[in-house]
Amino acid sequence: LLAIAACIPLQLAYTYLPLLQTIFGSADLSPSAWLKIIAASLLVFFGAELEKALMRRTRFPHPATGTMSAQAAAPSTLKSTK
Repeated sequence: LLAIAACIPLQLAYTYLPLLQTIFGSADLSPSAWLKIIAASLLVFFGAELEKALMRRTRFPHPATGTMSAQAAAPSTLKSTK
């Protein structure tokens, strides 16, 4: 959280301070541009979270380790009522 808190003012300084605009060749962003940036960021964030949730709930091996998650590998604890 500290890194995120530090990045926000740095990003705003990069975008809006005239000295930094001159150094980096950046320009002001319109509110609609910021909305597009936020929307794209949220899409990526929620896509990654959905992927993680699906990986935890499936029996497919994790791509990085090749092992199944503990939940998916555990046998079902439900018993038949017969």
